[in-house]
Amino acid sequence: MRPATATLALTLLIAAAASGCAHTPDPDHAAVPGCATGGFAAPFDHVDGCSPDAVLAAATATIFGYRPVDDPDQRAAFRRATPLLDPDYARLGEPAATVLAPVTAEVWQQWAAAGVTVATAVEVTDEDHPPDTGTHAARVLTVTLEPGDLGAPIRLVVRARAVRATPGAGWRLSALEVSA
Repeated sequence: MRPATATLALTLLIAAAASGCAHTPDPDHAAVPGCATGGFAAPFDHVDGCSPDAVLAAATATIFGYRPVDDPDQRAAFRRATPLLDPDYARLGEPAATVLAPVTAEVWQQWAAAGVTVATAVEVTDEDHPPDTGTHAARVLTVTLEPGDLGAPIRLVVRARAVRATPGAGWRLSALEVSA
């Protein structure tokens, strides 16, 4: 099985088990009126928890916000996103965080040894997605990882889903499907 296929299969498995930052908000997907519990604590206090676009963009940027100099592997970035994640996805998705992007352990160690700072850009696209409901939303995002002078940018397409317990609750990322 090719690495990209294996990655996609693994993320699909995690998404099925778990559920059901550059960003320009889309007026068609703005915060839902009546959402009263969308706020997050620092460092996510700027994220509008009532907007699925804002939550998915911030969570995705954090999950792919790699810090190879400071972190042992990609799971540390995933853990930083926990406040923005559905609890089941946070628990079940963390082990797979090392295979979400095509960054091997060897590449991670090279980046760490070279002191690479990875720049991460995330954008919510206009690509078609299932219609939102009061408690489920889906978006397609692009992610670009730029490891400085130590390699070409890595571009990913991410299909992300968000859930919330009730129409008045804040959104949380509940699944990611990644393709390169």
